[in-house]
Amino acid sequence: MKVTAVIGTGVKNGTIDKICQSILDGARENGHQTDTIYLSDYSISPCMGCFKCLGNSNCDIQDDFNKVFEKYVDSDVVILGSPVYMGNISGLMKNFIDRHNGNAMFTPPLMAKLKELPSKERLKSFFSKISKDYGPKKEMQGKKIIRVIAANKPYFLLTISGELRTTYEALKHYIKEMKCKLYKTILYSGTQFYPEKEVKILKKAYNMGKVL
Repeated sequence: MKVTAVIGTGVKNGTIDKICQSILDGARENGHQTDTIYLSDYSISPCMGCFKCLGNSNCDIQDDFNKVFEKYVDSDVVILGSPVYMGNISGLMKNFIDRHNGNAMFTPPLMAKLKELPSKERLKSFFSKISKDYGPKKEMQGKKIIRVIAANKPYFLLTISGELRTTYEALKHYIKEMKCKLYKTILYSGTQFYPEKEVKILKKAYNMGKVL
């Protein structure tokens, strides 16, 4: 199998990177091919919502997204690594996920013309002509996804504030939308409060990769 880590932080060799690399180390020992994508190394613009990607067309934005996506789509197992920023995944990861619209998803062209239809026809057209064809392209489906989340705050504060739930849900929704499978999750909370936990977390990550 090919196992690819997508690092959604600009801090190389930081907490997220170390955990992801430990998973990859275990995967390589088990004979799998591995790759790492540092999103901070690429220029990936936000989705513009322009609808030019409808049908079989790809995204019209000229940047580095396609370079990243070509590596990503060829993977059997994907590690999505992100810190908790403002109660959600990082902006790097969010931009990457948002740009899946045209490249990973098929959206019928009629979607862009819904507002031109009479009001009584919009929902009917959506459910009868759009929703049945809308969805991820075949090459995206069935991948195993490993969530790797790190946060400075301790677990109880993340839970009380709701930040952990919203971060988890952001990736969970993406996984469901792509018709992939959530394989495992690694959370390292309280990175600034409990640095001694790192050794245990990295060992857990390595073992996770080794049994893939």
